[in-house]
Amino acid sequence: MPKMQLRFSPLGNSGLAAMLVLLLAAAHATKASASQSCPEDSMRLSKQPGYVLLEGHFCRGDGVKFVNYMASTGNGYSILRLNSGGGSGEEAVEIGRYIRAHAITTWTDGSRDRCASACNRVFAAGTKRIYSNADDIPSGKTQARRGLGFHHPNSNGDFQKAIPFYQQTIAPYIRQMLPPAAARWVIETDEGNLTHDMFWLNGLDAVRLGISTENKSPLP
Repeated sequence: MPKMQLRFSPLGNSGLAAMLVLLLAAAHATKASASQSCPEDSMRLSKQPGYVLLEGHFCRGDGVKFVNYMASTGNGYSILRLNSGGGSGEEAVEIGRYIRAHAITTWTDGSRDRCASACNRVFAAGTKRIYSNADDIPSGKTQARRGLGFHHPNSNGDFQKAIPFYQQTIAPYIRQMLPPAAARWVIETDEGNLTHDMFWLNGLDAVRLGISTENKSPLP
């Protein structure tokens, strides 16, 4: 019976293992880079008559950026207007905790602003939460694309992967910021919407649920 001849790679077992480690590291770096990338529409802060305006998406480092801005340029302003499509949930939570600690009012105008996904976490932090000109927005998955929008966060497009993060970080934060009935509605709506399509919220429904405290503009 002829002897079986085994063929080994010129790299040897140790060489193959090293190459595998390098390939895995490269894949991890690519994934990390994608998750840390920020769209061109990144967070911008500006002073307006009577309020600070926050626009754009939340990206890594924006929590610190927001705190530094409010402690300097935005010092003395007590109203934060939100017009954002969302972004990093971690940064939104950091911004929200600063807002609550400094008794800042959050405001979204449903006629012109969109405060969706991670942005509604920031909105929830306001001691007063003003959602104006939104009584004509139908509650549900509509084509409104304005006002407050809710869905479950996703990790690089993988909604299931984001479930532990949501349960450990976002849900407890929401319960801390909102009244029980409002928090329950937000969490149930998020967990029931593992898509990119937002569930938009009517202004009167938001007041009834306790998600907003007022539906009148804070400006004269």
